[in-house]
Amino acid sequence: KKKKKMDGTNDINDRLLTNEVEEDSLEIDYTYTDDHKEYKELKNGKKSKDDGREFEVGKDVKNGKFYGNAVSTTRYTIYPIRFHNRPLKMCGITFKYKGKFIPQFQVIFFIQILKEQFGRVANLYFLLIACLQLFTDLSPTGRESTIIPLSIVIFFSMVKSVLEDAKKLYGDRVENNSITHVYDYHKKEFIEKKWKKVKVGDIVRINKSEKFPCDLIMMASSSKDGLCYIETSSLDGETNLKIRRSKDETQIYNTPDQLAHFKATITCEKPNKSLYTFLGSMELNGQRISLSPEQILLRGSSLRNIEYVYGIAVFTGHDTKLMNNQNEAPHKISKIENQTNRFIFLILGTLIFLCILCTIGSLVFEGTKVADAWYLREKGTEGVGSFFRIAIESFITFLILFNNLVPISLYVSVEIAKFIQGLFMSLDINMYYEPNDVACNARNSALNEELGQIDYIFSDKTGTLTCNKMELLKIIVGGVQYGMGHTEIEKSNARRFKKILTGDFPPDHKVDRDGFKFYDQRISKNAWMNQNDTAKESLIKFFSLLALCHTVIPEKNGKEIVYQAASPDEAALVKAAAKIGFRFIRRTNTEMTIEYEGNQYVYQIKNVLEFTSKRKRMSIIVRDPSNRLLLLTKGADNVLLPLLSKLERNGLGDTMKLLEAAAEAGLRTLVCAESYLDEEEYNEWNKEFIRAENLHVNREEELERVSELIERNLSFVGITAIEDELQEKVPETIRDLAEAGVKLWVLTGDKQATAINIGFACDLLNQQMSVNIIENENASGIRHEFLELIKTQSEAKASQMKVGLVVEGKRLKVILGDDSLRSMFAKIGADCDSVVCCRVSPSQKADVVRLIREKKKKITLSIGDGANDVPMIQAAHVGIGISGEEGLQACNASDYSFGQFRYLRNLLLVHGRWNYRRISKLILYSFYKNTVLYLTQMWFVLFNFFSGSSVHDRWTVSTYNILFTSLPIMALACFDRDVKNPSTILTYPDLYRQGRQERFFSFSIFLSWLINSIYHSAVCFLIPYFWMREDIIDTGHTLDKWSFGVVIYTCVLLTVTLKCALETSSFTLLHFICIGVSIFLWFAFVVAYGGLSIVLSQLFKKSKTFYTFPFSISFEFMGQFNALFQPQVYTVVILTVAIALGRDFVYKVGKRIKSRDIYYAVQQKGDRVNKDEIKRYSTIDNENFFKKQAIIEREGIKSLIHYNGFAFSQTPGISRFFNRSIQQ
Repeated sequence: KKKKKMDGTNDINDRLLTNEVEEDSLEIDYTYTDDHKEYKELKNGKKSKDDGREFEVGKDVKNGKFYGNAVSTTRYTIYPIRFHNRPLKMCGITFKYKGKFIPQFQVIFFIQILKEQFGRVANLYFLLIACLQLFTDLSPTGRESTIIPLSIVIFFSMVKSVLEDAKKLYGDRVENNSITHVYDYHKKEFIEKKWKKVKVGDIVRINKSEKFPCDLIMMASSSKDGLCYIETSSLDGETNLKIRRSKDETQIYNTPDQLAHFKATITCEKPNKSLYTFLGSMELNGQRISLSPEQILLRGSSLRNIEYVYGIAVFTGHDTKLMNNQNEAPHKISKIENQTNRFIFLILGTLIFLCILCTIGSLVFEGTKVADAWYLREKGTEGVGSFFRIAIESFITFLILFNNLVPISLYVSVEIAKFIQGLFMSLDINMYYEPNDVACNARNSALNEELGQIDYIFSDKTGTLTCNKMELLKIIVGGVQYGMGHTEIEKSNARRFKKILTGDFPPDHKVDRDGFKFYDQRISKNAWMNQNDTAKESLIKFFSLLALCHTVIPEKNGKEIVYQAASPDEAALVKAAAKIGFRFIRRTNTEMTIEYEGNQYVYQIKNVLEFTSKRKRMSIIVRDPSNRLLLLTKGADNVLLPLLSKLERNGLGDTMKLLEAAAEAGLRTLVCAESYLDEEEYNEWNKEFIRAENLHVNREEELERVSELIERNLSFVGITAIEDELQEKVPETIRDLAEAGVKLWVLTGDKQATAINIGFACDLLNQQMSVNIIENENASGIRHEFLELIKTQSEAKASQMKVGLVVEGKRLKVILGDDSLRSMFAKIGADCDSVVCCRVSPSQKADVVRLIREKKKKITLSIGDGANDVPMIQAAHVGIGISGEEGLQACNASDYSFGQFRYLRNLLLVHGRWNYRRISKLILYSFYKNTVLYLTQMWFVLFNFFSGSSVHDRWTVSTYNILFTSLPIMALACFDRDVKNPSTILTYPDLYRQGRQERFFSFSIFLSWLINSIYHSAVCFLIPYFWMREDIIDTGHTLDKWSFGVVIYTCVLLTVTLKCALETSSFTLLHFICIGVSIFLWFAFVVAYGGLSIVLSQLFKKSKTFYTFPFSISFEFMGQFNALFQPQVYTVVILTVAIALGRDFVYKVGKRIKSRDIYYAVQQKGDRVNKDEIKRYSTIDNENFFKKQAIIEREGIKSLIHYNGFAFSQTPGISRFFNRSIQQ
């Protein structure tokens, strides 16, 4: 009896779950995550059978209890998705329904967005104030003075948030509406369906180069042996292709007609995030078939080398392993916004304190003065109860009177400013990638200022630092180097040290349409045929080896041959040989055919000795056309050179120098060698090899031992130098970010050696750095290595040597699972100049980011281009997606996206720095201007016996933030540039440290602005009060309260507006317009509003206030515009503003004159600041920088370590398939 469960699982039949995985399956290099424990428990039958999944496949089968295949990465739930009996939890509320679209989604949407808006302390506070105004008679500033501005603020914030989330919704729709082909049992053919319509149990056909719409169990392929290649770069970052194989029992169902008879029951593990494990079984025709990771095709992967595969949908939508590795899109809050919330609490505390003081003053006045002023006392106000009532009413009155000490327009001003800043980032031509028509996209502009305070960058490798392209750039044959052109690291160093590179491509050289770059006039265009006999023979040997020593499969596409390889390096070498004239044209299980000089040569394959990370080489044994046994080998120089005969090694003097130069240029090198074998010796060895090949225990170790017996006394053939093509200006970008004080960590799923290669190629690691690799796999060993590394760091710090760290995924898992090791790793990593983590899973990437966030309390940024980078992007404070070759998953989940890694420099150093300063000024100014105005109310309270009366009209109070003071600061927040030219900022990356050091926004800076606002407020109130309280204007009267309020308001408005001008660094016409319009609007408002009061007073003489819903106009304000036409008023206003801002002006001028900060020199002279001028300023590390630069210019770069990158020959395990075919 099956028991239905809410998560879509059922009781599992005992006869299926405990089945073991086949032992003779192809070996896969697993990297287990935390889910490996669950995998082992399932495999060993220790876990409950209820924790799995069972479904049927066949005609008229319904599996409606599982997730649909639609996915959503949006923050808000606007459009419903069918979740099938699963409870939906939103904002603490659980909605249960059964596969239907319910109207509650509209309710959920508003709950989500309102919760977010009123999760801000200021908005919740103003909602309380608005309620007190609306529902009590205690407001001295009217009923609507808070609710109307608050409504406007909330509305604009909601619109902005929804518009940004709509971009993610669009990306989801594009993916959900992609087309795939699903088998229709009634029509007996495959029909087109959208991805979101695919269900568990559907049979899906995937054609070549298409992506898998969900997690599939491979049934059959167009290949007779049931093999296929898949690319998983968007999952694990690896560009090398992976092999998947269908079961023999299901491979026979490889046509639509045969599928009509297919009916099976599948039992498997429950959905999880482990990319490298799978346990399940299939009952087909009464036979139980085990399923392993070999049969799993994951969403996010794509098919490469065959025409099509058939697969059964096993996990769909949010159940897929890809989506399980993605967390719900988090609501990110910047560091400055968090600080602002704390400042708001400080202001609220100050506000309550002022209200208590004023309430005490009111009670004192009530007890001492009102007793004699009978006309101020209401009947029934005597007694203790009356005392407490008066206290409460007074407190509420003062709370409403001073409520805008917290700026009501703060959040909406910040939101609008960030939105406009985001538009400017999107329009920046310097971040536009023309080849793919990709511009910068600010998906979450709420983090604009966070871009100016980044401490750590966590980057993916494949597709982020590199272009996913491998190209042969140079070769070394017979002691001669062939090939022209330079790597990005060579170009970057040349730009840095102003050197001229030689040996570049000729002006008329064009890269062919396949992207093949290799060129040498002695070889290209069949020029190698014209070389002397010795050189020609060496070149034939070399290129023949490249055409034969590999596991590439040639595939005909019309007249062209496409090479499908498990390694991009192998594909690059075979393609290069073909372009030179040595074409690999055919491969069978036992033969390989190459063609050159118009002739075809057939080689019989005898054995393939596979590449492993320990061997660092691969070999192939063939029988050449002359019937001789030939061993061909290629591998890393440090492994293969010792295998050469002594005579060969002694003759490599010049070759070794060329090899060193290639390695320093960041090229991935392979040494190629050969050896002719004795027949009898080979036959004896082959028996040992076959025995080792068929072992089930210690197979790899035995194969390595046996392989070493034949790979010796080799003859040197040549060296290949492959460029793992970096994206343009990657080394330069990394160097500038390092000078800005930002540390870069590379987190990649690639193998350790690949990651180190790229580290050297992009200048993240270099020959002057002490690179430390964690070797131990247990906690105690790693702890010992960490202690040694701490000593190394201390020594390196004393000698000013840089330190790098390399950690592999298995070691990282041990580190992250131990609290003490986590702390040590965070400390050591923070003290390293560069860190590379390789073979890491998506969840491990996120764990590393979270570790630094938690332990170091620093601002982090993650950047990647694939679905495997999404957890890391979401875990960081700021997530960057690169729109590259691996789809849009990373971009859809990111906060910002663009087309190339190099744009990160502009985004951080230019826009990030500008926006950090702009938002800082905006927030500080918002608090400042409100404090200046509303403290004048407090000063007035001291002179009106704590009555709670307002010196300002309700509408002047309501429009202060929205109408009169918003434009100048918005112009500053959107357009101001303290360093005007972006190229100047990029010339001096050290300026970026201002954000990391909180030079523009901190508690001390906030406190200084607050003290300054108190001073300005006191000046703006006290000078007009004592100067004009007894002045007689031209009407023959003294100034009344409202006229006096107009004068104070004018002083305040001019003071805060000109203060904004003082804080502006680069004036444009727009700045002048905003300042002028703000001042003009105030005078126009006084005249219009005062005149309107006179007109309405004649119509409603008996009423003190004229109400026209929803507005009210005070008659007491009528005619007060006369005060603005009194000469003495402007004398007071000018004097007040001069006294208030005089201190600010003198302070700024004095600071700029006396300061030794390079910031002011760059502001003044820009790019014209020379080295001697910089030396006079006390910026961080300037002195050390010039010392190091002088040493490098005088002595050149000296290598402290030796490391040569090498290219990999193939994926581990692939040779077993070829050897098995050969044996058969």
